[in-house]
Amino acid sequence: MFEHYVESVRRAILFARHEAIQGGCPEITPEHILLGLLREDTATAGILPEVSVQQIRDEVSAYLVLHKEQSHAVQTPLSKAAEQVLTIAEEETKRLAQLRVTTNHILLGLLQLEGSFAGQSLRRNGLSAEYIRERSLAVDAGRTEETGSEVSDVAAKQSPADRRQYELEARVIDLLRLNDFDGALRVVNEALSDPSLDQVQTTRTLALVASQISRISGNLDLAMRYSERLLACSPNNAMAIYVLADCLALQGRTGEAEEWAYQSYRLCLEQTDAHNRSLAELIEHRFPRSKSKR
Repeated sequence: MFEHYVESVRRAILFARHEAIQGGCPEITPEHILLGLLREDTATAGILPEVSVQQIRDEVSAYLVLHKEQSHAVQTPLSKAAEQVLTIAEEETKRLAQLRVTTNHILLGLLQLEGSFAGQSLRRNGLSAEYIRERSLAVDAGRTEETGSEVSDVAAKQSPADRRQYELEARVIDLLRLNDFDGALRVVNEALSDPSLDQVQTTRTLALVASQISRISGNLDLAMRYSERLLACSPNNAMAIYVLADCLALQGRTGEAEEWAYQSYRLCLEQTDAHNRSLAELIEHRFPRSKSKR
């Protein structure tokens, strides 16, 4: 399904699944897709001119917290509404006579999905379908980021290692969409053991989702190993630290769990975005002693 999607969109969909898993949501919604777009650096750059990215992120994150349906299911498929977003995006790609689905097309899908809070947030902050279409056509004319036939030119300039990493990340996304979690973990392990890849980038992209899949699958030791690997690259990743605390608590190692939980909680309080506030609230509920240590 995702073979005609540019790399930034593939990564954004992977991040959308991250957001759903982190929030304990049973499905990936249009709001998770929007958060995934905002989290993907290459997708965010220049796409939302004169729009407050942080404000949109906070609005959507707060909405998800208020409307969350807690789930402990292993599967986290696309919701029907999320599938509609992708369908509209693909239709817009054809309508504009372009070859690849880009972040512009995904934004068009979000903006046009009836009743979507994600689309409402984008419109409230000044974005319109007309503007995105104009921008997408400007892209195709070569005045902004690459798309359409230009994508093949960029791909031709990639090193074999870059192309290999792109292919592995795309496979992970496709397997997650099919709820083949064992297959996704195999691909992650393949990527993390490939010396030809940029291991820091690969770890930051794939280790957390692998950790969370392992956690909800009940393999606590594996979840901890993935989290530890991510922390070796990003020592202040609050979510990875929380996963460690959660796994330790489930193993009965309460003292260690409390220490890791407090470390994650402290990092969350240093941030002001809705995602870290939501994680801090989760820690207060799961590890109430963390709040008393402040």
